[in-house]
Amino acid sequence: MLTVSTTPLQPSPALQRALAGVKLEALKGIVARGLTRGTLLMAAQIQAKRLTGKGPFPVSQHKLGVVSGRLRQSIRPTAARIEGDSVISSIGSVVSYLKAHEFGFSGAVKVRAHEVTMTSLFGKKLAEPLRFSRLASTRQAKIPERRPIRTGIEENAPLLNREITRELKSHFSGS
Repeated sequence: MLTVSTTPLQPSPALQRALAGVKLEALKGIVARGLTRGTLLMAAQIQAKRLTGKGPFPVSQHKLGVVSGRLRQSIRPTAARIEGDSVISSIGSVVSYLKAHEFGFSGAVKVRAHEVTMTSLFGKKLAEPLRFSRLASTRQAKIPERRPIRTGIEENAPLLNREITRELKSHFSGS
């Protein structure tokens, strides 16, 4: 599974002072709830804005067009987990070709043997379709780095701050 993450969020000095008396374990749990909700919303925004439409799009747009919808449907956030003093969450996909589009790729690609059916030749419809087999081969591919997931995470970082802040306010206004 390809997983993409960004730099850690840092609380403001005012928030650090306000939370000084709170037990660290309780605070991490509160942040984890807000982070889980925030990454869920962020994943939805990435699906809606970065993995939609009819491509191909210019590389500078950091966007992929939809062919089958498989990639868009596969985007999943992980529930936030606490590891030491960190609260961690990520957004990823099990679709193998996302890595090439996210980080770019240049190199040899194996093409499997397959059947081809031709219904026209030189712009003219054939009376009967021609069927033939293509042998397995290797070809060179160059895919530019489009980074739709990382761009989506960067542009939606305020969602994480909003959801963590909402969770903190909810917890402390109810206590």
